[in-house]
Parts: sequence; C-alpha cells; structure tokens
Amino acid sequence: MIGAFFHWLGSPFRALFDIEGRRAWAVMLMAGCAITMTGYAGVALWLVRTHPNYAFYLGAGALMLVAIVITGFASLITKRDIDLHALGLQLKISDQQAQEIANKVIASTPPAPPAPTAPSVIVQTGSPPTA
Repeated sequence: MIGAFFHWLGSPFRALFDIEGRRAWAVMLMAGCAITMTGYAGVALWLVRTHPNYAFYLGAGALMLVAIVITGFASLITKRDIDLHALGLQLKISDQQAQEIANKVIASTPPAPPAPTAPSVIVQTGSPPTA
C-alpha cells in the first residue's frame, strides 16, 4: 500500500523524462509564478497607494516581471535551435540534441527496484488451540 502511494506520488514527475513533459512542467510552473507575482504586485501597489513615486516604480517593476514571464512563455512554446560563433568558439544548442542526451541518460540508468509489498495479515477467528 505504501509502495503504491509512492508510485502514485511520483507519477507526475515521470513526465520530466521527455522534452515535451519538461516543457509542460515549465509552462505550469511559470504560470503559477506569474499568478503569484501578480498578486504580490497588486498588494505592493495597494500598500503604497498614497505615495505616487513608490507606486510608479513598483508598477514599472511589475511590468518588467510580466515581460520576463512572457519572454519565458515564448521561449518554451517555440522550438529552439541556437548556433553561435563568437571569438573563435562555437556553441550549438538544440531541442533535438537535448532529447538525445536525455535518452542516453535514461537508457544508462538502471530501473528502480520494485516497491516492496506489505505482508499479508492472517486473521484467526475462533478459540485458540488447546494443548
């Protein structure tokens, strides 16, 4: 029973083994952070509503956070293929290459041992044996 619970608890994290699953997790986490930061910015602006200068700078900071989140969403939704040549160095990053590396790591990782099962309980009914 405990093994089944841990199996159920870990099931959402199995999506991290796939590039699309990692993207889905990233989008969900970014959306959660965006909701949290929106609430934080709203409360902060409400607290300084009597000081126009503070409200302006907090509002500008909130807009910068929104711009960062939107940029992050755009980078997660699009397929990435970066090829950079600078100062004699070459850097190439692609989603396909990342997936190939992840597949090699997953293939070389030994499988987890099966979850232990709880021993069965024997219930004895009736009177105890007499000697």
